[in-house]
Amino acid sequence: MSLTLTRAIPLNVHVALEMVAAPILMVVPLFSGASPMIGVVSFLIGALLLGLAASTLGQRTVVPLAALAAGDGVIAAFLAGFGAAQVVLTASTRWSIPAGA
Repeated sequence: MSLTLTRAIPLNVHVALEMVAAPILMVVPLFSGASPMIGVVSFLIGALLLGLAASTLGQRTVVPLAALAAGDGVIAAFLAGFGAAQVVLTASTRWSIPAGA
């Protein structure tokens, strides 16, 4: 007897969500006052996500599905790693201004 993981989201819904999320990821830093470097990184991640999603449109995919899943995994790992680093940075910051500064 083998255990299987139920995949509840069909590929076409996954692609539709990524096609909506990618442009949001690309433009939010422009309107939120983020630094230019964050804007560039966010734009590049959004463009990669959009490209991966667009490659699955139609009857045939341009990129193998295993590569698309790996690309999504890399993006997720990067964002999770970045988020974890931000949490550590925020938690270890002394939120005060030195006297006389």
